[in-house]
Amino acid sequence: MFRTSESGRAAPWMWRVRRHMVMSPAGDRIRARFDYWVRGGRAAPRCRSGTFWMWPATRVDILADLRRHGFDALPPHHDSAVLAAVKRQRD
Repeated sequence: MFRTSESGRAAPWMWRVRRHMVMSPAGDRIRARFDYWVRGGRAAPRCRSGTFWMWPATRVDILADLRRHGFDALPPHHDSAVLAAVKRQRD
């Protein structure tokens, strides 16, 4: 838990975050590396990072995979970037 100001919220001078993300192709995958630095108060910055692998897939492929694993797609959302599904109930 981090310290807070008297108001109960984090004071802007207490915690500062900087971040950087790099994505690069790696064969049939995309490698995403996320580096971020956190500084609390007068402490030295701490660097953290994470690497994530992503596989490009079409919406049709994702829906087929969800169906194979027992999910049904919900009706389309007004934002086409959203894809929602629910777990099928067992009979």
